[in-house]
Amino acid sequence: MKVVVNTGPLVFLSKINRLAFLQSFGKIIIPKTVLSEIKFKKDDVSVRVSEATGDWLTIKAAKDNNLLKVLTNELDGGEAEVICLALEEKAAWVVLDDQDARRYAHRYGIRVECHRHSGTHRMGKKERDDKEL
Repeated sequence: MKVVVNTGPLVFLSKINRLAFLQSFGKIIIPKTVLSEIKFKKDDVSVRVSEATGDWLTIKAAKDNNLLKVLTNELDGGEAEVICLALEEKAAWVVLDDQDARRYAHRYGIRVECHRHSGTHRMGKKERDDKEL
């Protein structure tokens, strides 16, 4: 299954050394804009995400410039591109921590996994459930 992830959840998971946890959900895609946002600050987070892009994290750019332009009027670039890529890639769901971005994703019929702080609440439940098996 394909999952598209935004900046906030990547940063959060990286800071708690749980970035690799995303691999359990299938093919993880992040937009080029998200990668740029993360690499802007040279720190441990950017190093971990960069390492993952050479291994299991896929970087893609959205192709639907018209939709991207419309969404960018209301959302930041990373969030807009997450939604565009989710539609283009027919992703099973997205991970977003921004409430407005989650609302837009729902409007486009995209399943959203989220938490108001990290975007990872339900994903953590899956990890706990898997450990119990």
